[in-house]
Amino acid sequence: MTNPLRAGLAVGLLAVAAWAGVTAAPALATADSDPVTLDFRCTYPLIGPRALSVAVSTNLPATIEAGTATAPVQVTAVATISDDTTSGLVMVGSKSLVGSALASAHINGPSTDLDLSVPATLEPTPVPASGAFDTVARATIEPLTFPAAGSYEITVDDLLLSITPRDAAGRTTGLDSFDSDCSLDAGQDTVIATVEVTGDGDTTPPAAPAAPTSLRTTNVGTTSVGLAWTAPADPDVAGYDVFRGSTKVVTVTGTSATVAGLTPATSYTFTVKAHDQAGNVSPASPPLTVTTTSATTRLTYALAGTSHLAAADTTVALRGTLAATYDGAAGGVTADVSFEPTSATLRMYQFFPVTARLVLAPTAPTAGTLQSGVLTTRTTTLVRVPTVTFFGFPVGGGPSCRTISPTTVVLRSAAGFLPAKGGVLTGRYALPSLVDCGGSTSALSAAVAGPDNTVRIGLTPRG
Repeated sequence: MTNPLRAGLAVGLLAVAAWAGVTAAPALATADSDPVTLDFRCTYPLIGPRALSVAVSTNLPATIEAGTATAPVQVTAVATISDDTTSGLVMVGSKSLVGSALASAHINGPSTDLDLSVPATLEPTPVPASGAFDTVARATIEPLTFPAAGSYEITVDDLLLSITPRDAAGRTTGLDSFDSDCSLDAGQDTVIATVEVTGDGDTTPPAAPAAPTSLRTTNVGTTSVGLAWTAPADPDVAGYDVFRGSTKVVTVTGTSATVAGLTPATSYTFTVKAHDQAGNVSPASPPLTVTTTSATTRLTYALAGTSHLAAADTTVALRGTLAATYDGAAGGVTADVSFEPTSATLRMYQFFPVTARLVLAPTAPTAGTLQSGVLTTRTTTLVRVPTVTFFGFPVGGGPSCRTISPTTVVLRSAAGFLPAKGGVLTGRYALPSLVDCGGSTSALSAAVAGPDNTVRIGLTPRG
């Protein structure tokens, strides 16, 4: 049968290291040991680095004979999601979380020095309107049998979270699904359990295993890929090594793994080999080629602000919608902008007060960058003037009245712009002369065209 120490500890570490998800039976009891609290720093898209605290407890025995099975092992992990993380999730309309986690763990003992990547599933967890909240993982693990005498330490290292925030209707939010790397804060004792094993145990090595089969994907993300496969029939498989090309990238005890640290929109070829306790390694599985998804996040904003027309010395209200797509890998931004019609009070011939109806008509999608916390956008738009009235009577404008060429408006935010929260963009632009406005063309151009026009726009995320 599969090595019980590795298999059992893998399930336990899954519950400990992953900050949500229970993979064992529902009838659970409280673990006996005092909790060990581990502090992580997780980097989330748009809202940046945030703290994650996980309190872990287990009822593993302090001592046991080699070859003797423990009682069923109970593990409880309580993770505290910080209030600022909650604020970021709420900002994009999150009402619940689903997803998975990949924990880096280590087992150290006699003839055992094993790095593990342990996958977990995040059970649906409600997101409160504000404040910190807890997620709880509990697991009952099958009895463990330690193979040789000595001291065994189980430690936890970093995490990779693959998270999908959902809104009240169960749909994905503007964040879509994303990966978040979580690193342990320095200076912590990461040992979650120590077991002293006495006696000799069974040291008979098993035969070499056969190759795994049916390698397939379970999830494809921007920087990670979930894989699963079918175990060989050999009874003594202790674990599996996952290869990206010729490089071993993950070692697990079960028949699934997540490979992290990949590049968005890139193709990779994977194989899997089985190994036993004696170090015998199987042939590789048939290869599988997978392409990661692009690192994009979509958010829609309500747009509101003003533009000051220097020539007319008047201020125009601006309102509309901006639907942005952020490329987290390249730092690029594209957006579709639509403006509501607006109006400006002008003086034709420097004397007659008129009201000009203005329509901003973008000629191409907005493009820009989000780098070092500064959002820069570039929008090219025609300005149309369908009507000009003097005390309600038409005196100019028309369906063809417009700027002779599009104007380009470059806007920038202050440092520290977070797309999930929105912010303010400012800039300057020049307004070209007007054409096809009938007899009022020259007077209208004189009233509005020219440089040094300013604009200030606020972006507010829509839920």
